[in-house]
Amino acid sequence: MKIRTLFIVSLIVIFAIAGIVIFLGLKYKTFARLNETEITALKEKNLQIIRTIQSDLDRHKYNTKDWANWDDSYNFLLGHLTEKNFHVHFSQDMLVNMNDLGMLFLSSDFRYIFSYSRDELKNEFDLVLTRLQDKKNLFLHALSEDNHQLLIYIEELKLHVLATIYAVTPTEDLSISDGFLITVSLIDQSFADRIGFVLGQPLGLSIKSIGITGFQCLEESTTLQFCDKVVLVNAGAAVLDVRIRDSEGKNDINFQAKVERPLNKQVVQVFRESLLVILVTGICVAIMNLLLIQMLIVRPTDSLAKEFSAFTTHRSLRKRLPSKGPQEIKKMTTAANAMLDEIEALHLKVESLSRTDELTGICNRRYFNELYNKEFRRALRGKYSLTLMMIDVDYFKQYNDHYGHSAGDDCLRRVSQILQNCLNRAGDVIARYGGEEFIILIPACTEKEATPLLQQIKASLAQTAIPHSYSEVSPVVTCSIGAISMIPQTPDDQHRLQVRADELLYQAKHAGRNQAMTSSQLSSG
Repeated sequence: MKIRTLFIVSLIVIFAIAGIVIFLGLKYKTFARLNETEITALKEKNLQIIRTIQSDLDRHKYNTKDWANWDDSYNFLLGHLTEKNFHVHFSQDMLVNMNDLGMLFLSSDFRYIFSYSRDELKNEFDLVLTRLQDKKNLFLHALSEDNHQLLIYIEELKLHVLATIYAVTPTEDLSISDGFLITVSLIDQSFADRIGFVLGQPLGLSIKSIGITGFQCLEESTTLQFCDKVVLVNAGAAVLDVRIRDSEGKNDINFQAKVERPLNKQVVQVFRESLLVILVTGICVAIMNLLLIQMLIVRPTDSLAKEFSAFTTHRSLRKRLPSKGPQEIKKMTTAANAMLDEIEALHLKVESLSRTDELTGICNRRYFNELYNKEFRRALRGKYSLTLMMIDVDYFKQYNDHYGHSAGDDCLRRVSQILQNCLNRAGDVIARYGGEEFIILIPACTEKEATPLLQQIKASLAQTAIPHSYSEVSPVVTCSIGAISMIPQTPDDQHRLQVRADELLYQAKHAGRNQAMTSSQLSSG
């Protein structure tokens, strides 16, 4: 990733995080804390909801108690009475007014004796009835605690049921068993709507908790374990949440009401202006930092990257990097230039080693071929003559065998020095072509112009007089030379010139060595 991109991304992330932190901090300080007056008001509102619910539930409790105490109410328990006779004592209106789901009589052993429900709720009541007969222990425990009202959650039906129970003791003149009179009501949305109507404020109902934390429970509790919650939803509203826990302590039923609470407009304005100032300041700082980084870091770094790319493109080690930018960039540039100096020195050394014969210090065969290729193309274009000489030290193997390899190496060094001294033009090239074989290239030189050089080479060797007692032609070191001059006509002449020079060297050695053989000499011979 580019420095510029990385910088921009990092700025965006930093300011985003800072903005979120500032926003949450201001929101917490400004909106997340109710003052004592608001808390008191909200608690009082919750207490009103609790009292209304309690009042409605208590009405069920008292009515059920009254029914259980009627001396003439037990007639409905007699099996021979018809349902019509029952209506005389307990009319549909009673159940409608009570909003009861139904009522039933259970014998002391909790066998089903008789039940009655409103016609339109009969199906729901029948489902609830089958579950209530499994709650014997719960009812008996409640009565022992003098608690006649139980909130029961029937898990299979996903229903909350309010059961009000009283023990029934028949009069002496009726031969029926003891039992329990139970009225059953559903805690559903209609229950919440009725309470909300009395309260003048709509209530929501849910079986599960609303999932908002931060509630406060009242210190006092009721027999149904009411607990009220005050939960902030946003800047202008709060939720009142009344929770009733069922008798088994496993499930909760919640009544919620939303209460709008006014906020100080000045506080809201201060918050908005503060947030605006922070955002504007942050943007200005980001722009200034971006420009500063662009000028001090990004631009010098880009320039440095382009300069480095130039080395790869042009493959040149002569150019050096300009020193500009911050101190760190300058230090990096200085170090890079020092590295380039060292690389260039090493490159020159390696290049020299790759072109020079290690023993004699003159050109090696590979570098000679490069120079020969360039010079031949120029001669082909310019139509001028090239002279090529192949030189071989006579009986060098015998010299090596008898004088030793160290003396042989010294002999080759002295011969190469003699040949170099005989060349007097800047464009002339001499190279070691093989073990004891040398090659000389003389541009723009005819055979006539090359003849004095051949004689000079032979004379210099004779004058130097390197002893060679094992030579068959002379007591000193001599050489055989094959020389040819040609004006190239086609590219094929490049190879032909070398082959021809090598053939003339062979002819010179075959003719007795210690002599130079040229094309004209071979023709005249």
